[in-house]
Amino acid sequence: MTRAFGAFAVLLVLSGPLVGSEPSAQTQRSLPRQDYEATDIAALDALVRLGEIYDHPMGIICRDAKILSTKISVKITQATAQQALKELMVRLPEYKWSEDNGVFEVRPRLLPTQTEKILNIRIPRIVAENIDVDALSNRLWMELQIQMDPGNRSKGFIGHGHLRDYYELGRVDFTNAGVDQVLNEIARRRKSAAWILLPPPDVLSGALRERLWGIVTYASPPRPLDQLCCLRLDYLQ
Repeated sequence: MTRAFGAFAVLLVLSGPLVGSEPSAQTQRSLPRQDYEATDIAALDALVRLGEIYDHPMGIICRDAKILSTKISVKITQATAQQALKELMVRLPEYKWSEDNGVFEVRPRLLPTQTEKILNIRIPRIVAENIDVDALSNRLWMELQIQMDPGNRSKGFIGHGHLRDYYELGRVDFTNAGVDQVLNEIARRRKSAAWILLPPPDVLSGALRERLWGIVTYASPPRPLDQLCCLRLDYLQ
């Protein structure tokens, strides 16, 4: 099965991302190359920095707070984004990477139970015209809350917007989509961004969106993760 993506609409079907692998030699020659260096910085920061340097969309699923406490050092010259990520992942044996239609996905080899629950939930339908990054992220959160507890529909929702990252995505149409699929499409269209799924709380129903995930917008030149919008790093402490 395949996924077809139009310029302003998305049709999602169930299919898995491609396992991380090196492109062909001919493709390698045509890919942009950069110097990538990370010196004694948090693993999560190193991953986001890679996305910034190559301006490549990413999705990162955090297993636990160790992704902040684990320090990474790596230096590679004139490498493609795939080569740099492969070198970085050697230093993160508890994680694996794949590529989903141009988005690098980094996730734990063993998903925490609560994270797996979130990723297994299917969102029946999201259709919207001229929606922006923050609005789609918030809509996804509301639909997730309804799927976890239909009673949430009658309680209403309070969302917190991030106006610093207003970016219009156009029209979207998702059917029976997973949370990671919707977040991947946000990052893919935004391009200069990474979505980060935090280790979830014990009780998922009613959890704030900022407690579940954040969408980080890259800076140019690259800046440390704690200087970027918008991820609540205190939930990883």
